[in-house]
Amino acid sequence: MFAARFGLVLGTALAALSPASAQTPRPALPELKFVEIPAAAREHFAGDRFSYMEAGKADAPPVLLLHGIGANSFYWRYQYAGLSDRYRLIAWNAPGYILTDPLRKERPTCTDYADALAVFADAMGVQRFALAGNSFGSAIALCFAEKHLARVTRLALSGVSIGAKNTPPAEREAVFQRRQKQFEAAGGMKYARDVIGLLTGPATPARAKPEIMEVLSATSGRGYLQASFVPYELDVLAFAGKIAVPVLIYQGTEDKIAPIARNAEPLAKALPNVKLVRLENFGHLPDVEDPDRANALLREFLGDAK
Repeated sequence: MFAARFGLVLGTALAALSPASAQTPRPALPELKFVEIPAAAREHFAGDRFSYMEAGKADAPPVLLLHGIGANSFYWRYQYAGLSDRYRLIAWNAPGYILTDPLRKERPTCTDYADALAVFADAMGVQRFALAGNSFGSAIALCFAEKHLARVTRLALSGVSIGAKNTPPAEREAVFQRRQKQFEAAGGMKYARDVIGLLTGPATPARAKPEIMEVLSATSGRGYLQASFVPYELDVLAFAGKIAVPVLIYQGTEDKIAPIARNAEPLAKALPNVKLVRLENFGHLPDVEDPDRANALLREFLGDAK
């Protein structure tokens, strides 16, 4: 009962952030739920809970949805509505996001988040599943597949980045300091205003921008800063050749965060079994920018997800 009420209140509050959003018919969000972090893994977390959203029948093929660095489980609004007739969609809030307790490690790696995802999947009682990830979530999906390939049926990735491991230390520290000051100066609302222009493209419809702003506004400073360390120790091309499961990459051609020529294209060349779809004139968040196309691609690619 509490989870249902909390999800309703939080969803209503987010919807009220923008007048434009109130005028735009769109699917309702599922309720926010909680699952306990198993005792055996709790030493890695500053708490004992994951929060998540779920849609679809419990016995349907499971698909775990992994949000980006500035997002959360609210990001997948259109996928809950468009795909839950066929799949069990489970969207976590990564450690430090919404009401999921953060990791204890000050500077977590992609492997740390992949291990956290394994803990979450175990807590949810799902052993083998498809993964769909956007941006930071796509990095976690790839790292999870490298370490736990037997648990993955297929990967669907958008806003994908190959990592920035070769960034000079001074440059990466400057990025961390800037991001910390960004949240110290204000918070999620200012963050949303600062980055919205980087996330969209010429074809992004007007209705998508306030919806993206709402998702970004819920960003937690601590979760965001911890996740910021991931790209700077990550080199996806170093292990992409080991990921033999089918992979779909659907990337906006106007993605300013992860330009397609420097990220999706070289990754597609490195993966053994991949399809790359270019979404002309869209940006970094195709699941919200063009949900009908994204859902059609996901439905075709996932099939029965077994």
